[in-house]
Amino acid sequence: MLIEPRKESDRGGYLCLPLCKNIPEGKPGWKKIHCPSCGEMCWWSPENIGVIYHSHLDGAVCTECALRIRPVDQESKIKEAQSWNYRRDRSKR
Repeated sequence: MLIEPRKESDRGGYLCLPLCKNIPEGKPGWKKIHCPSCGEMCWWSPENIGVIYHSHLDGAVCTECALRIRPVDQESKIKEAQSWNYRRDRSKR
């Protein structure tokens, strides 16, 4: 996996929200919310809405959920579909 800085043309992905168990005392202005994916308590900052909008992200989840979410590898999906079609066509013979 290649990790590189986000480009302006990049789309999708998730903002990582810091977990309350990792940062017990939040910064001024932060509020505790439940992760929309797993329900774990995490910190929400007022700037998050702007970051999600301007970076064209899909949303925000806790750091653990963001690490679990894998980007869809379109190329492997296409190869898998082509392989399935090939096997299906051969079985008709």
